[in-house]
Amino acid sequence: MHKLSKYKIYYIFSLLLITLSLSITSCGASNTGSTPTTAANSPSPSPSGASPSPSSQQNTPSASPTQANNGQESSQQHGKLWSDKPVSIEIYATVGSTEVGPPPKNWFWYDAVKKATNIDVKISWITDPSQYTPTLQTRAGANDLPDLFTTDRNTLQQLVQQGLVADWSPYLKYMPNFVKDRDVNELAKYGTFDGKHYGLVTKNAYPYKGIVIIRQDWLDKLGLKPPKTIDEYLEVMKAFTEKDPDGNGKKDTYGYTAFIDDNGQISGFDPFFAAFGAQLDWKFEKDQVVPMRISDQRRQALEFINKMVNEGVLDPDWKTQQGQDYANKWKTGKVGIFAGDWCAIFCRQGYQEFARANPNGKMVIIDPPVGPNGDSAAGTYSRLGNMYVMSKKAADAGKGEAIARLLEWIDTDGYYLTAFGQEGVNWKRDSQGHIVPGPKSYLDPENLVLTQLRGYAYKGTEEELRARYDNTYKAANGQTISVWSVYQRALKLPKLDTTNQAIIPPAPPEISADLTRTMAEAELKFATGQRPFSDWPNYVNQVKSMGLDQWTEMANQAAAEAGLIKK
Repeated sequence: MHKLSKYKIYYIFSLLLITLSLSITSCGASNTGSTPTTAANSPSPSPSGASPSPSSQQNTPSASPTQANNGQESSQQHGKLWSDKPVSIEIYATVGSTEVGPPPKNWFWYDAVKKATNIDVKISWITDPSQYTPTLQTRAGANDLPDLFTTDRNTLQQLVQQGLVADWSPYLKYMPNFVKDRDVNELAKYGTFDGKHYGLVTKNAYPYKGIVIIRQDWLDKLGLKPPKTIDEYLEVMKAFTEKDPDGNGKKDTYGYTAFIDDNGQISGFDPFFAAFGAQLDWKFEKDQVVPMRISDQRRQALEFINKMVNEGVLDPDWKTQQGQDYANKWKTGKVGIFAGDWCAIFCRQGYQEFARANPNGKMVIIDPPVGPNGDSAAGTYSRLGNMYVMSKKAADAGKGEAIARLLEWIDTDGYYLTAFGQEGVNWKRDSQGHIVPGPKSYLDPENLVLTQLRGYAYKGTEEELRARYDNTYKAANGQTISVWSVYQRALKLPKLDTTNQAIIPPAPPEISADLTRTMAEAELKFATGQRPFSDWPNYVNQVKSMGLDQWTEMANQAAAEAGLIKK
């Protein structure tokens, strides 16, 4: 066992507490960046492809001779994939699509792996993502970890201290394409503890999602131009609230809407926090990490939100509604500007609901507001994707090389089969060489069961993203929506990189709940005017005395150990 520092003791206790209540949520619609315990420790615990938006549930397959041939032939192209002795490997994963369950026992993928690598793969599927980490922790307690699984940085830290996981370093030579294609060396520090590479962190294969939306038809009716600065945003929001932009003769529209998330945090204001340089929980400076929740920038952002409240431009339900209520507001056409996930809004299902309720409505993406110091961002994006972990038990049993070869096969010869299904059946190529649906389309709900491990294959290439998002449809109100064009517009927006936030440990368990609640309640009161901003210094002193200073010290130690700041 390693000698534990005070920081690591806090870290382990906090992780033990987390696992008692942890539920995994798949992300997509919200990029708040405003929760005190950073949702960092980012690589997703369930990389099998789960996603809230229909369009992110696809990718294409392959069973062509070069992709699914026997492993001895393909090894000449991609390194030696063939295992000289039969090996049995257990993968622990969530299903990519919870609505259809695990693949059948005679799934073609199992046979393809066996033929190519001489590896028998058993997958222990978790159909309820909220049970992924608790079940993994139970197995860790029984020293029965699966051979290969994914997890987050916090959980990995605990498993490292328990001596249950293996160092990947001796096995990287068996997976050169996987390492290169997924930026493994560049991201190694996010999975390294005590100088050993326990977490095989890969690049994020999912597209950036955060955008700001405005009702173009309302702008046109009122003769307004898209706003740019925070002051211009406020003026347009006032016009949308006061000048009957939908023309129904009723005072029933608002300039903006937001909501309260499941942790009690105010959400939906990302672009305005970003405009004041206060969207992220922690700021990495050259020689220190600074907590931004008590910063002057955060106070200024809350003052602007309070101004929105006082001007009457905010949907009055915002302080009590949750995410689904928030979505219903824009779908029914009651708000003129809001922040969200471009696919949740423009992919077929979401936009069709809006189009049916608003025959003359038109939504477009605009640049996020620019703050007083030139800061601007529509949302956040992390470079971290999956974090693969090999159990020490598997390495001790001599399975490490085979596990590496399996991941190499998924990255190369088995990529299309894993991501999209069988070529000519689930997918094919059009005249331009793009991946498109086959007779039994990889996009159809009933065929999603055939690509339940697609999150292991995804690399985030343009070919892959086109296969998932390059579609055009006619909305119920007659508009033609090109989803790929929407994605391209979103890519051009300014955004904040949250990658380093993953290094920050959770708050110590003895202070976490009270600190989270105090900060959430205070921000809501400041934003709504229930607490005067003259009381801000007292608030800062209160949360610092509750343990924020202690947490900040832990954050700085973790950042220094990762080489992200100089000490």
